[in-house]
Amino acid sequence: MEREDEEEELFPQAFLNGYSFVEWADEAGAALSADSVAQDKTFYAVYVDDIAPEISVSVTEREDGMQDFSIIGIDEGSGILGYYFGTSDPIQNEVTYSETNTGIIDSKGTYYFAVSDNAGNVTVENDTFYAFSLNANGGSVDCETILLAENMDFTLPAATKVGYSGVWVEDETEQIVTSSVADKDKSFTALWSANAYTITFDSNGGACNTGSKVVIYDETYGELPTPQRSGYSFLGWYSQPTGGEQILPENRVDCICDTTLYARWQSLTVTIPGGSLSVDDYWFPARNCSAGITLPVKSNIYITVTEHYGCVFWVEGISTSRIYSTGTFCVGTYPAGSYSFNLGANIASGSGNGKVSWSNMTAVPVE
Repeated sequence: MEREDEEEELFPQAFLNGYSFVEWADEAGAALSADSVAQDKTFYAVYVDDIAPEISVSVTEREDGMQDFSIIGIDEGSGILGYYFGTSDPIQNEVTYSETNTGIIDSKGTYYFAVSDNAGNVTVENDTFYAFSLNANGGSVDCETILLAENMDFTLPAATKVGYSGVWVEDETEQIVTSSVADKDKSFTALWSANAYTITFDSNGGACNTGSKVVIYDETYGELPTPQRSGYSFLGWYSQPTGGEQILPENRVDCICDTTLYARWQSLTVTIPGGSLSVDDYWFPARNCSAGITLPVKSNIYITVTEHYGCVFWVEGISTSRIYSTGTFCVGTYPAGSYSFNLGANIASGSGNGKVSWSNMTAVPVE
């Protein structure tokens, strides 16, 4: 034992990156020792590659829930022979090494990543991947199955469903979660609740006691207010100021944000276009303009006369009014209903031709 220690102190060590120094030997391979030096002689350093290569493995999540991997090997000795990826342990089993050092992990399980040098030294890393299953439960999610490396802390992705807000519930624990550690296979189900939105009522020239209402997506609108506007009839609530869709209490809410409904009105004022009437030598009535209209509510009837030689306005079977000048005249007040309004010229016999002109005839609701 003392002899060997003395020889180690007597002969220096040699160094070569990637190798371990074994001994000094001559050209014949005889090892250098204190007894072998009897004459001048050259001895050469003998090395062996018994140093395993370095390995670096990177795993990156893909958009489809699988994992991309790459293996990098570094060896300063005999050099890299090849790479291995698979579910068989290369230390316990014979495997094939290749130049391919990238790939996809597409299923759960334990995988081995290995690099071998030309001297047969092998370095191995392994990792277990678990599957997280995501059930969107009527909504949508980018990936339904996600593979995760063991002990990875994973934030659950957003699931979407139109008109709803959701949370993830872990099936095993029935607890609401936003993240989870990949320590085993797990499954999660989205739990949805319908969103509430505020409907604002725009009375569009009228007045409404209710300014807004909260509604629930996919439920009916329920009772809607009735606004008031003098001289107008309320036709209903619409999704746009003009055009749009009428919203009824039994309609289901399909908007996905706060929105406004607009009152739609119909004027209760009825207007008959103006015209003119020429008459010959006749007594009342000579010729007349007749118009059948319907009054939706009790109304005053106005006529604007621009030219006349005696003018008569009458309602069949009800009333007659005579007008002897130009201007706007109220010729009567009539309840809601359908009427035949008539306009004629009233001239004396033998007075020759006459003419009546009017710009319009209007029925204005009575408050």
